[in-house]
Amino acid sequence: MTKCNNCVITIRNYAVNRGKEFKLKNDIQEKILEVGRNGCYFLCLLKIAEIKCNKSFSIIDAYEDFLAKGYIKRNCFVLQPKNILSDLCNTLVTFQWKEPNYKPFFGEFVIKRYAIKMGKGELTHFVLFDHEGNEIFNPLTTSPAYTSGKVVDLRVFEVGK
Repeated sequence: MTKCNNCVITIRNYAVNRGKEFKLKNDIQEKILEVGRNGCYFLCLLKIAEIKCNKSFSIIDAYEDFLAKGYIKRNCFVLQPKNILSDLCNTLVTFQWKEPNYKPFFGEFVIKRYAIKMGKGELTHFVLFDHEGNEIFNPLTTSPAYTSGKVVDLRVFEVGK
């Protein structure tokens, strides 16, 4: 057993989860850190799939699967959002980039991209909304891009059409 002084987590070769043993995955902390640091868009896509499919998905399993398929990069940058939702929900998905003033139709999910200038670069954050503008899911409510930035574009999805 190894204890990390910077973590509250104790790592073992095997852990107990609801009475069943499962083997910890290699580099689990690195994967969790990547999703935590850069995975807001990816997590919003998983949330849409959870809503549409009415089931939960393992974040790490999805990360590994979509990384292997080339749908995301190691740093969680999403390359194929439509394919991610299509694979998770096993259905057709429509996807469009829209301007911030776009008015969504019934049944559309909107992922807003917030941005703020930080030094020489830009910090971005993604938040999921329904077609009426109600916030459904925000992976990091303390993100400066969300709290102090502005909406720069939208990713609009319709799942199951």
